[in-house]
Amino acid sequence: APFTPSDLSTTLLALLATFIASGAGLGGGGLLVPMFVLSGFDARHAVPLSEATIFGSMLTNLAFNLRLAHPSAPHRPLIDFDAAMMLEPST
Repeated sequence: APFTPSDLSTTLLALLATFIASGAGLGGGGLLVPMFVLSGFDARHAVPLSEATIFGSMLTNLAFNLRLAHPSAPHRPLIDFDAAMMLEPST
């Protein structure tokens, strides 16, 4: 099916939702799933589409933050990889 104006508005809303969620340090699923459902997707498609959108947002955030240093300890990276490794198995 061709890309419709409704698809464009949904894409722009998804970008806005991921910008807001990223700025707040959240994944954004609580914003994306209802937005996709209200845009006409059923829940079977809205949830995986939200997960794919969050994954893309996560990769973008990682690419930007990987090179940054901690603000009060410039010799350390901004991302605390030890904390991430400790917390990730629980999710």
